[in-house]
Amino acid sequence: MKIAKDCPLGPHLVRIYNDQGTGALRTFMVDRHPEVMEAEPNDSRAAAQLTEKLPVIINGQLERPVDDDCFEVNAEVGQWIIGEVICRRLGSPVDPALHLFDPDGVDVAFNHDTYGLDPLIAWQVKRAGRYVIEVAGFTYPPAADVRFTGAKAAVYRLLLTHGPYARSAFPTAVKRGETNSVHLFGWNLGESGNSIVADLDASGLAARSDFAWFAPSAIHNSIRVAADDLPQILEREPNDRADLAQAIVAPCAVNGRISHAGDARYFRLTAKKSERLVIAIQSAALDFPLDPVLSIADSSGKQLLSADDTGPLQDPKVEWAAPADGQYLIQVADRYGKGGRECVYRLTVRPALPDFTATVDASAFVVQPGKSAEMTVTIARQNGHALPLAVVLDKLPPGVSAPAGQVPPGGGAVKISISAAPNAAPANVPIRAMIVSLDPDHPIARPAIFSIGADQLIPNTDSLWLTIPPVPPTSMPAQ
Repeated sequence: MKIAKDCPLGPHLVRIYNDQGTGALRTFMVDRHPEVMEAEPNDSRAAAQLTEKLPVIINGQLERPVDDDCFEVNAEVGQWIIGEVICRRLGSPVDPALHLFDPDGVDVAFNHDTYGLDPLIAWQVKRAGRYVIEVAGFTYPPAADVRFTGAKAAVYRLLLTHGPYARSAFPTAVKRGETNSVHLFGWNLGESGNSIVADLDASGLAARSDFAWFAPSAIHNSIRVAADDLPQILEREPNDRADLAQAIVAPCAVNGRISHAGDARYFRLTAKKSERLVIAIQSAALDFPLDPVLSIADSSGKQLLSADDTGPLQDPKVEWAAPADGQYLIQVADRYGKGGRECVYRLTVRPALPDFTATVDASAFVVQPGKSAEMTVTIARQNGHALPLAVVLDKLPPGVSAPAGQVPPGGGAVKISISAAPNAAPANVPIRAMIVSLDPDHPIARPAIFSIGADQLIPNTDSLWLTIPPVPPTSMPAQ
């Protein structure tokens, strides 16, 4: 595989295909640090694989049951040993964990879940010497017996560094189409050691990208941040009581932090009777440990709504209509009263406008010459969306056709028949399923997406794949 010099750093989706079809989508990482392979045997601390120069990325595999991989790092007093594993986010069928052992073999640091199920360790060295970092994987989904496990598909990437590493960005989102100035927080950053300011360029993001990956030269890792078009607001303290609520106006995105245990944040919102709003809190989706609870109360303090784990990745999201003209209180809190530097959240408030989502049932299709295959596209209309819509396949090769499918007024599944002519030439091409408006006064065209997994580095794609195999040669009759 050849990587172009200007290839963006971060995750990319790849396919391996031949003339009969394609394999599953896989995530391939492009990075700037030396890449090395895990060298077996390294399944004990005594046999740990030496990593002489950092930063380095180790490509490994927990290939058998009860497998673990050990790597040796030499460190000086005051240095940070930072290790990040990308495993579950690549689609590996295990739940990874990290241990760090000091020169005496004492387990000085352990982490199980930081980026979803993927772990991160940051440990400042108290005594110079040989340290061992161990990668292992638990059974996933978890079973009654908690144990390490492995499989041929249990691949991982381990970043090891003593250098600058960013754990989070604040604000937690960038605005599409612009260069955004953000604070990066982590280790070995700037004069303070824990933060720097960096410019993150979001000018090349797609119109509906929910996240962006950045790898500024000032840090050794890549960092993911949310992306949208909402006005960004910073939480203004004190706002930890109802009478100190911060005034906000929809639409907006509030970036904040619950700084200590038992704390809560309050925001005052003015709404009209029957005005419909979508209100959401992101924390788990942004790789933070908060378990946020969203509450809405009227001006007298009477609770009107409370939501927890109603959105993606256990973050709350509600659609709410104001019962009367007036002011309302939005409260952000943690289910278990947690607080701290990493308890970051993002509160978004936006009008509940007519809209729709579209998903497709598979990412790849094979159509034999002279035959057809079926694609199912599901459209979910929201908030009274009523534009006439159709599903149209884009970028079909010569000899392949697919009649447009009308979307029912109430939404639902649309079956698209993809047909290949008997003489259709062999092809392996990307295609898209486009949802288009049939109303000339309201033009719109949006691709349907295939869901890879909410916990993946790239959770979805609109790039589908079509294979037209070659016609098998006609066998000669026996003589």
